[in-house]
Amino acid sequence: SLPRTHPTPLTHLTPYWSLNETLSNDLWSRITTAQGMVALPHTFTDRKALPRGAAFPWDATKSVYFLQVYHQLHCLVRMLSPKDGAQGD
Repeated sequence: SLPRTHPTPLTHLTPYWSLNETLSNDLWSRITTAQGMVALPHTFTDRKALPRGAAFPWDATKSVYFLQVYHQLHCLVRMLSPKDGAQGD
């Protein structure tokens, strides 16, 4: 586990979770979750004892890995998106 070196208090109201739904909807819609994929060389992943990921289509010496946080963020953005009917009536 990672050591906690900088405690951060959690607050309920932020620009992303605001009473102003127009503002918060706009901010959530601007979050990009497309950067959650990396292609790592087999030499690196072998040194780190990582299992091989899916083959990278443009370079057979690399495997593709997805960063979990981006998938979770993508799902959160979808849940909060008014166009998906997730928010109130």
